[in-house]
Amino acid sequence: MRGHLDMHGNDDARGTHISLSVAIEPSRYDPILEWPFKYPIMICIFDQTGQQQHIVHKFDPYTTPICGNSRRKIIGGVLKLCPLPILQQEGNWYVQNNKMFIKIMIDYLETPYRILPYAMSINPGLPMYIHDDLRRKMIEIYLQARIAIIAMINENNRSMNRRALLPSHSFYP
Repeated sequence: MRGHLDMHGNDDARGTHISLSVAIEPSRYDPILEWPFKYPIMICIFDQTGQQQHIVHKFDPYTTPICGNSRRKIIGGVLKLCPLPILQQEGNWYVQNNKMFIKIMIDYLETPYRILPYAMSINPGLPMYIHDDLRRKMIEIYLQARIAIIAMINENNRSMNRRALLPSHSFYP
């Protein structure tokens, strides 16, 4: 995988944002990858202050052939990854000691967007199988909470509908 960071932006983002593009280059591992490549790609600029205010983006890749042969290359990216004024201000959260940390990750678990900040804040020193296990658990908790909220909304709707169907005694003498 190859990432290209343009510190002054591309196209519509030129001069206003940084842009990042990602490519999965042809390699000896092509036979074990699924083609066309369908997994989302996550990008995170880490907040280095410990406040967990990471900038996280996720996008779906698109596939193009290279030089007309059957070898593949994934191209995609985020045109407006982060506004330049945020990175240029003194004491910002993302550039410390002239260093910025960016993580690019293939999302094989198809993580829901709402838990991406959590997924990206897992200690990068842990092995990937622990990252995946923690993400799976968070996805399960998120989905269970979502099901519970939907059930509660449906129950409230049914309750309101039942009350609306009951005759009101105030209209009768």
